[in-house]
Amino acid sequence: MDQAQPEIVFHTAALTDVDRCETEKDLACCINARGTKVLAEAARKMGAFLVYISTDYVFDGKQGLYKEEDAPNPINHYGHTKLLGEKYADCVARTCVIYGSKPASGKINFALWILENLHKGEEIRIVTDQYVSPTLTLTLPSCFWGRESGS
Repeated sequence: MDQAQPEIVFHTAALTDVDRCETEKDLACCINARGTKVLAEAARKMGAFLVYISTDYVFDGKQGLYKEEDAPNPINHYGHTKLLGEKYADCVARTCVIYGSKPASGKINFALWILENLHKGEEIRIVTDQYVSPTLTLTLPSCFWGRESGS
């Protein structure tokens, strides 16, 4: 960051494995909360604006279709640690089940995972009692995915 001197920092790193966050609570807190604090301090030191990619897991899921003004109420450690990280950011983008074309990172999203497994004829097992409002990658800033604007 010292070399690049960014004006805006998109903080996308996180421990997103919800089950692992429950079993490795210290690691989840270190990455999702304390790591965010360290990055925020570095960004502020150079006058950069920090955009934090958070999650709908900061809510309890009882209502759905949450708005910015709705009160968070995480029911698992992942949601709790992401909420802790939010307080250090200048701007918070709460995403949910990000889908779209495969990003440069190579990490496959839920929709592509389903399509790939069905194409291979493999059985998939998913929950049937969860409702979400997925986030299309095209609605996120193009720099978030490491592409040039307009491509």
